[in-house]
Amino acid sequence: MKQIITLCLFLTLPFSLMADEKFIMVSGQGIASGTPDKASVNFSIETLNPIASKAQKENAQISQQVLSQLRNEFKLKDNAIQTIQFRVGPRYQYQQQTRVLEGYEVVYQLKVTINQIDQLGRLLDHLTKNKVEMIHSVQLEISDTKALEHQALALAFKDAQEKAQVLAKASGRKLGGTLKIMESGAQVGQPMPMMKMRGLDMMASSADTSIEVGEQQVSANASFVFELN
Repeated sequence: MKQIITLCLFLTLPFSLMADEKFIMVSGQGIASGTPDKASVNFSIETLNPIASKAQKENAQISQQVLSQLRNEFKLKDNAIQTIQFRVGPRYQYQQQTRVLEGYEVVYQLKVTINQIDQLGRLLDHLTKNKVEMIHSVQLEISDTKALEHQALALAFKDAQEKAQVLAKASGRKLGGTLKIMESGAQVGQPMPMMKMRGLDMMASSADTSIEVGEQQVSANASFVFELN
């Protein structure tokens, strides 16, 4: 019986304390959206030849041609082009359960960044028309997200304040000022670009790629302690 009485006291005690609390802690979330203004394209130039040195030479020739055209066509600076990896190795195929050397493969993977996002579709077309057979990814982003982060934080405060107001009213109290703010940081989401192709084949000379950039979201979370009157 003593144990049961002790348990009842333990369960009712927190609720009597809450009635006398002078503050309430609430979390809030805010989300702000903006249009991306910068794009990065990750692609690779690949060559295959029975002789490794020839495969490497062919790759170097194509790469030099592609990069030279990109610099001239899109006015790219050196820091807009980044090497991701350079790989040389044998490539095999299986014939009747026997591994046969197909040749030596050279893969030169790069990332190109442009600030004129309206030129992204033309950039993709330019790559595919100039012996670039592998485009790995397209990443869109906002150059400066600081303003969106501030907007998201302000919305997080508003969200928390509204929650606190509802809880205070429901408990018969009045909401006072803000006593403490604990910011959890902002997170920037990555939009997924949508490609629209005019033409049957991405490699066709008549292809016209249109990119729908969409919006990028910045979310912020924070906890707030409000005074209760």
